[in-house]
Amino acid sequence: MRHLPRRSVSPPTSRASSMLLLIATTVLTGCALAPAGEAGVGTPPPDRPAALAGSAMEAAIAPPVPGEVLRARRAALRRSMGRGIAIVEARGGPEGDPVTRSFLHLTGVETPGAILLLAATDDDAEGDGEEILFLPPRDRGWERWHGPRLAPGEEARHRTGVNRTEPLAAFDATLTRLVSREGMRGAPIWHLSIPASERALPPSDAPGAEERWRDALRARFPQVGEVGDISTLLDPIRQVKDEDELSRLRRAIAITGLAFDRAFASVREGVPEFLLEAEIEGTFRSWGGDGPGFDSIIGAGERSCILHYHANHGRARGGELVLIDVGASWGGYTADITRTLPVSGRYSARQREVFELVARAQAAGIAAARPGATIRDIHRAARDVFEKAGVADAFLHGTSHHVGLEVHDPGPTRRPLEPGMVITVEPGLYFPEEGLGIRLEDMVRITEGEPEILSRAIPRTVGAIEEAMAKARSTRAAAGSSEPVRRGGALRTLP
Repeated sequence: MRHLPRRSVSPPTSRASSMLLLIATTVLTGCALAPAGEAGVGTPPPDRPAALAGSAMEAAIAPPVPGEVLRARRAALRRSMGRGIAIVEARGGPEGDPVTRSFLHLTGVETPGAILLLAATDDDAEGDGEEILFLPPRDRGWERWHGPRLAPGEEARHRTGVNRTEPLAAFDATLTRLVSREGMRGAPIWHLSIPASERALPPSDAPGAEERWRDALRARFPQVGEVGDISTLLDPIRQVKDEDELSRLRRAIAITGLAFDRAFASVREGVPEFLLEAEIEGTFRSWGGDGPGFDSIIGAGERSCILHYHANHGRARGGELVLIDVGASWGGYTADITRTLPVSGRYSARQREVFELVARAQAAGIAAARPGATIRDIHRAARDVFEKAGVADAFLHGTSHHVGLEVHDPGPTRRPLEPGMVITVEPGLYFPEEGLGIRLEDMVRITEGEPEILSRAIPRTVGAIEEAMAKARSTRAAAGSSEPVRRGGALRTLP
């Protein structure tokens, strides 16, 4: 349930970072600052498993986000910020560091070093204003290592919906011009470069670096008003998913369901956790996924009680349970689903008792997921079930979080829920002295009425899981192999 670790190799120095560093330099020196794809991404998965049409050979990676969708997202941000200027950097790089997710949300591209600049004055109509995308120059050496890099021009305009694309070298002069416009005196500058996942980490030099950039902007442009963190405006917008985002999430969930089909066939006595991990994550890629959206958690026996267990080095023993908390990413959006499977194929009486109690708590949490409720309300509803059963001390974590471009999507957690939000509902009980941990996690879309369980097609009850495991094992036996099924046998339709 956490982000993949970043690789230790440092990417080349970002031109965006260098450009903003020049702003800071002037404070000290006083010197002048030197084809798209289909628009749609499919339909929702069915309510129940069905024969898969086609094969993994026909799977597709995600198409680009349509330009009109990206323009609508940027217009929503401009309406939220009102008069002022927004600077959104594409921090990150090709050596394992993902580009800032909010930059991807607004532009649909991942070009390290790029900068998106939005500006609006009181004279601009609602949602209107200036938007410019600054892109690094073409670099044969860089591209020899990492492939073609998006450059200013028609392709960039087509892929992002930003009509004006400029070389990164033009950023400073353009920013100075916009700040000097009539109607901009006292207007705020909003800035974002540190990814939300890093802002949430314990104290480090990352927040200090962000504040230093803001100090430099204040010193360089004293005529402006507040210099603030644009995440306070953008994160709430990201919490409400548009139709393109929902389509990508549905596909990620459906691919995750295919991976659970593999797990149903592969879980057995003696199976290594890392083999299950390989089966699951290989399925993500086989069906066009980006890969896992976070480190897979696969813990058997007593390891099912370790909330963020990522080693996946153990083996499943007869009579144990295997807790599997995984999620495919597709088109940048990640699923987050947990099922707890019996190694024998059938739950013991004690395992069934605990599972059904967790399922009742989840049902209470999902029922509470209505517009106007909060994440805290959902947690209370689930916890009440455990308190009445006298096992609340075995419930060790929160019940829900937002999910989307990041497995823990940022934004205010006390904000009332609204239609279009997507959250998890994931109660669990953990009894390490019994080697017994059970978590049940589904993804839920908030609607005007009944909440929609987006992952409903993945077996989620005692009976459905036992039946799915029996069918998967029968298929494996019919194939004459005691090894996990590695091809074929998919049980649901992808959107």
